[in-house]
This record gives sequence, C-alpha cells and structure tokens, in this order.
Amino acid sequence: MLIMLRIHMLQYASKLGDPEYNIGRLRDYARRNCRGDGNEVLVTPELYIHGYMSRDLHLQLAEPFDGKIVNELVNIAREGRCTIITGMSERDKDSGVVYNSAIAVGEGGLISLYRKRHLPSYGVFDEARYFGVGRGDAPVFSVNGVKVGLAICYDAFYPGNIQVPHA
Repeated sequence: MLIMLRIHMLQYASKLGDPEYNIGRLRDYARRNCRGDGNEVLVTPELYIHGYMSRDLHLQLAEPFDGKIVNELVNIAREGRCTIITGMSERDKDSGVVYNSAIAVGEGGLISLYRKRHLPSYGVFDEARYFGVGRGDAPVFSVNGVKVGLAICYDAFYPGNIQVPHA
C-alpha cells in the first residue's frame, strides 16, 4: 500500500530570541496550507523557535520539552491535523543543561525528541559553548506508517545517525 506524505520544508528565517513571533509564523502557515488529512509534515530549520545565532539567549530562553512552547506546537498540530518537526533550545529539567534539540509533535502531543550529538566548534560555530552533547540513538517514529528519523545539521555527517531510520 502506497502512503503519501506531504512534506512542507519551511525555510523561514527566525526572528532571534522571539519564540512567540516564530511560532506565530508557523501557526499562520499551518492554517493556510494544511489540508487536515493527517498526512502532512511541517519541517522548520535547526533552532527555528529561538533562532540559530541567539548566543546567550539560548541559555535564557531554553525551555523543557513539556513546556509552553511544545504545548503551543501541539495545538497547531491538532488544529492542522499535521505533524510538526522543529528545532528549539531545550533545557533538561533535571540537569539544567541546554540542548540544541529537534522535536516532533502531533495531534496527540510530543512524538519524539532528539538532542544534537555533534556540535561544531570551528569558524563562526561555537555550539559547545551553549549546548550540551546529546546522547543515545537517533529516534525513529512513524507518521501514518511511514518511518521518520530525526537528525540535526552536522549530525548528518556521521553515518550512524542517518542509518538508524533504515533499520
């Protein structure tokens, strides 16, 4: 049986340090473009919610994966009957460590969380200054029977991260 997913690659530039604005743009896009059949996946860039080069703002604005931001994203997914994959600065509740994380949410809530494992530290990149190193395997989940895996930018250069979804 052939299952078709409609993938929306939102190449929006984030407004640095303004998650409400960035979530609002995502909400507006979903309202205009999601058909409501449950076969759509909206994907945003790395750290879309807080903005990539927010520097110390990541430490100030980071939020746990079950906080206000994720709840707002779940509401958007419910309204549009879609899956949303986006990036955010996520603070671990127990350790307080901030991670460069990708989350997947759907109508029922959080589907998956992935913390970036390979943090570049060359040229203009100094991610290790702001973020902890993620651990564990790259998550694999299903959207209407189609396997989906999460990875973030530089992690794709490490074969183990992108081979897991093929298992």
